[in-house]
Amino acid sequence: MAAMNPGQMAYFEGEYVPTAEANISILTHAFNYGTGIFEGIRGYYNGDEDNILIFRLQEHVDRLVRNCNVMCMDVPESQMELEDICVELCKQSGFREDVYIRPIIYKSEHSLGPKVHGVESMTCCWVIALGDYVDVDSGLDVGVSSWRRLSDNAIPSRVKSTGGYVNSALSRSESEQNGFDEAIVLREDGTVAEGSAMNIFMVLEDKLITPPPTADILIGITRNTVMEIAREEYGELAAVIQSLINCG
Repeated sequence: MAAMNPGQMAYFEGEYVPTAEANISILTHAFNYGTGIFEGIRGYYNGDEDNILIFRLQEHVDRLVRNCNVMCMDVPESQMELEDICVELCKQSGFREDVYIRPIIYKSEHSLGPKVHGVESMTCCWVIALGDYVDVDSGLDVGVSSWRRLSDNAIPSRVKSTGGYVNSALSRSESEQNGFDEAIVLREDGTVAEGSAMNIFMVLEDKLITPPPTADILIGITRNTVMEIAREEYGELAAVIQSLINCG
């Protein structure tokens, strides 16, 4: 579990406030029903320029705003304002290291009932110092989770909803409790979807293979970037688990 080392300031309901003061009520709709949409955005410190380079910020914010439509959310800020908030928090943090930025649009109303329409939404955003999410040098021991990936027609995997990440948490915890670093999560038909919180690629017969967008996956921005870089070697299929095992 990554330790939380937050910046001093956060964006909370229209204002920059000390992170310790950016608190919601226990009556908040999103706290009770998981009705939030978020993005996880990496920023990489560049020592030569002494600044933080944010990875594909525009694409992340575009997806955030687009996904809010699924939850019937009216985003209080414009897309440009959301991008500026992420940049400003990196500046105010004072970090001279890699960071993780999390903007969240959430149902802020104090109301009872599991619905998404007609419920007020607000925005918050925080930043923490964060190095590698996993050990990229030694590799990972992974296990196939007994939990299945949620169908996109149940809770959309392509939407980063706070409530939907219970599915990821269950598969990740099961894998760690069984001695693995990470989970491979299958769909109901037994084909591979993704990891607990990341897309999966494999090399098979000199081709780069990844499950297609129809495989109940998050259509990741990093995934798209890998595909752009490796376009000549890329192919998509619904990889069965045996193929991953054979990939070695």
